[in-house]
This record gives sequence, structure tokens and C-alpha cells, in this order.
Amino acid sequence: MKIYYSLDRDFYKNFEREDLPWCEEMIPEPMLNCVPDWFKNFKGNYDSYNHYNLKTCPSFINSMKDGFVFKNQADLLIEVNNNTCNIHTFIPESVTYKNKLEEKVANFHFEYHDKAQFPDSFPFEKGFFPFSLKFISPYVFLPEKNVEVIINPCWWDSFSFNLKAFHGMLTMPNDYALKFNINTMVRIPEEKLIIPKGTPICHIFFPNIDSIEFEYVQDLSTMEHGRNALKKTRLVECDRLSGKRTKKNKFFLVKRGAK
Repeated sequence: MKIYYSLDRDFYKNFEREDLPWCEEMIPEPMLNCVPDWFKNFKGNYDSYNHYNLKTCPSFINSMKDGFVFKNQADLLIEVNNNTCNIHTFIPESVTYKNKLEEKVANFHFEYHDKAQFPDSFPFEKGFFPFSLKFISPYVFLPEKNVEVIINPCWWDSFSFNLKAFHGMLTMPNDYALKFNINTMVRIPEEKLIIPKGTPICHIFFPNIDSIEFEYVQDLSTMEHGRNALKKTRLVECDRLSGKRTKKNKFFLVKRGAK
């Protein structure tokens, strides 16, 4: 099954992908290209009690060969001064292409949800900030048909000690242009923490789908399927920004559950 994607043309109206190098890391990369060395180099065999080791455990094997990985788009510097957290990015504040200026570029790629958006009893992990750092995809995605997605942290990457995506699950509808916004928890550093460009931030799975192919198109509006989806997306966003209550979140709910 194909999932089409293009730059978010509501923001990057006049740009092409090759002119925005910080966008490349947010193209989903097959997990097969991201398998950590510790797993590659580990020998699969049995212990003295004839038990499986990690390399021969089906759940680990499947995790290392299935799904796709989103990565951090640019170096991030997180500093703590006087109990205040400051986040700096090395994405430029503005970019110009063909004499067209785009401003507040960094703000488009990173946001945060502060503690006020979580209940008091929310189980933030000990040693992590009580907020969510959100990595915003510069792309919109549109599948050929509705497909469910599971979002996991990259527990297999050594940097997950400092950065952990929230677990989640959603439906990607085939009539709505979806942006992947990855919410993460960040460990509180003593002074500063650098999250390097290319750091894995989340690992997504498509359960019960044999094959997924991501295909880039210059603009989703050049496809009838994409044109209709973008129209619906923009109408819903206009309602939301005008203060109207929308049913946007219902588009992404998984249509099943415990009886």
C-alpha cells in the first residue's frame, strides 16, 4: 500500500524539498536501515538452559525489521538556567527561495505542550521535564486507504535515555492530509543537553499491513485524491482557528475497542 506525502504547502508554498535540508530527517526511514549495532553484532544462540536469547526472540526480531523511523531534523540545545528551560534550534529563523521569504521557520518545526495541558497526576517519568517537546513534520501524508499506526519510542537507541516519544495509536484517514506531530519527554539535564540532528525520535508500525511504500509528490493537490483531502483538511483547520469546535480528532480514532 502507498502513502503519499508532500511538503506542507500551506507553509512551504514556494519551496522544494532539496532546498530545505532540515526536512529530510522527517521522511520515514525503514527500520531495516536503522538497526543498532548492538543488535547486529549480538550472536543468536541459546543459554545453558536452552532458553532463547534476545537475538532469537521473535518480538525483538520483528521490532528490528518492521516499521519506520522519524528522526530529529536539526541539532537542538536544551539549557536549564534558574529553573527555566530554554530550547534553541539550529534551523534558520528565515529562509529565502526564488526571492520568496519564509519567516519563523524554526517555530514551524518545534513546539511544546506545557504542564497546564496535562492532568496533575500524569505519570511523567522521574528525571524528565513535566512537558512535551513536539517535533512537527514539515510533510503531510495521505494513504491510499485508511490505515492504523502505532507510535513507539525508540527504546533500542542509546539516546532514548534522554528522549522518549509518547506511545500512541491512530488511524491515518484516506480523506485527510495528516501531519505527524511527535510528542516526546526530555530528561532534565544538569546544565544543558544537545539532541543531535538525526537522533531517532519515534518508531511507527502499521499492524496487519504486508507492505507500506512512502511516495513523494511535489504537491498533493495535483492528485484528485489529494485535492479533496486538502480541501477537507483546510476547512477543518479554518473552523478550529476561528474558535469553532470541530470533530477533527474523531478522524483519527481507531474504530474498534474492547467489548
